[in-house]
Amino acid sequence: MGFSIAGLAFKTQKEITPANYIARLTGMEPVTVTGDSEFDTRDAGSFRVETDGETVLIINADLALNTFRSSSEQLQQIYHALDMPEEIIAFAVLESGGTYGYAILHQGVLVRARLQESGDFPPSIETGIPPAIEQAWLDCPFYLLYDGEEADDDLVMDEDELDEVEIEKVYYKGDREEELLECQLTEKVVEELFEDRFGFTPWNTSELEEVFEFKLPAATH
Repeated sequence: MGFSIAGLAFKTQKEITPANYIARLTGMEPVTVTGDSEFDTRDAGSFRVETDGETVLIINADLALNTFRSSSEQLQQIYHALDMPEEIIAFAVLESGGTYGYAILHQGVLVRARLQESGDFPPSIETGIPPAIEQAWLDCPFYLLYDGEEADDDLVMDEDELDEVEIEKVYYKGDREEELLECQLTEKVVEELFEDRFGFTPWNTSELEEVFEFKLPAATH
């Protein structure tokens, strides 16, 4: 895909206050910016808020990735900073660094997190019970690739040979109409989770017509 986007997403019935969200999350009053050619939400001090008046995305890579390692108390602070939405989803699809992840907070309590970093697999963080969308893939049949090739049914390898080959699991649906490498599962769940909860993906938010860009004071100099 070539995307680098990460942040928090939620729905709310309360008045949406983009600048206040950033101030509460960071403890600093943000500065509105427009037309900044160097604006990049991978920078710690740059935030973009997108909304349609009900769904809110707060896009900032550090905010998203820090959420995966936040304590229960810190997660409650995020929950209250965002006016206590029922569900918050932290997400990361940072293809430039090979980092993919999602976390689900229900009333400020972490119920599931899965994070792959720097292209590594298995995930560096995996906790909680997979949601139905992820479990559906985990329950799929699969076959194995050995150094990128599917092995014959009668393949036999000794321990030394197995140590020297890369073994990958490939999930599939139906008669292999849809296949998914296990290392791509996290990214796929982010996509399907967003489509289920919000009706779009984080990298295609054309329905969220209001866009606000902010920098923290230290980042404006």
